[in-house]
Amino acid sequence: MGTNYYLHRNICIRCHRSDIIHIGKSSGGWVFVFYAAEIEDDYKLDTYEKWTNFLIAEVNIGSKIMNEYNEKVSLEVFLNLVAEKQCGKKHNFDGNFIDKGGYNFWDNEFS
Repeated sequence: MGTNYYLHRNICIRCHRSDIIHIGKSSGGWVFVFYAAEIEDDYKLDTYEKWTNFLIAEVNIGSKIMNEYNEKVSLEVFLNLVAEKQCGKKHNFDGNFIDKGGYNFWDNEFS
């Protein structure tokens, strides 16, 4: 069993509606798997460095990282989770790719 993480951005101060981007999934015993999200035409978050820079910039302007249980997760806690999951864990499944830093990515939406 795993936990999905999402970035909620462009949050409406009146109704709390937001644009949601799937960051990725943490599963027991495995490395964190990032979703290679396309956020603009021809711009994909397909490396750990791109995701980290994007999350830092977004959190600084009020976006929130949330897990699938609708719990807010601080940027620091999230990045620590990813670092902990990366250390000495197995890589996930066939069909993904690994960036130059050794972080796992998946190109398709997953649950």
